[in-house]
Amino acid sequence: MNYVFAYGSLAHPGDIARLYGRESLEPSFYRMGTLRGFRRSWSVGMDNTKDIPGYKAYYHRGSRRRPETVVFLNLEEIPGEHVNGLLLPVDEKQLERLDERERNYRRTNVSADSADTVEGLIWAYLGRREAIDRCRQGEQAGAAFRRSSYVERVEHAFRLRGPKAFLEYKATTQPTTLPTADLELVRISPSG
Repeated sequence: MNYVFAYGSLAHPGDIARLYGRESLEPSFYRMGTLRGFRRSWSVGMDNTKDIPGYKAYYHRGSRRRPETVVFLNLEEIPGEHVNGLLLPVDEKQLERLDERERNYRRTNVSADSADTVEGLIWAYLGRREAIDRCRQGEQAGAAFRRSSYVERVEHAFRLRGPKAFLEYKATTQPTTLPTADLELVRISPSG
């Protein structure tokens, strides 16, 4: 059995339900987990200037303006730190779907960094170097934004796990000065 360590939007019940193709799942299906040696940060930038067939783009709501860079959460290796998240059991097909979804990340075996004992491997999606560089460049140019509904969705996911989980989420997430914006998601057709 494989597991994915969900530390961002994948920890939200809606994303979990989509991953498993079910309306809802019992909370006992997954559990809270901890990774040692990592800290959550706003450091993965998506290039929002190009249309990629079958992918997505973001627009400032009510306009045709697109921010150059849209920023998402990441895990950065920092000795002595830790981060909370969910351990989701997954099969190979689900991992393949996640690999496609997480195109700005690389799937990494973090089993040795887990504070939790499971039968099988634990994977986490860590930002690709080019996505981290893109975030930094976008931030320096004043062209990088966090999607406000994404920020709210992740916070809601951890609030659902109780006050302790939410406080730990806040404590294990690097503060940022990156602005948020009301960005509308638009799916790009497979034909472009």
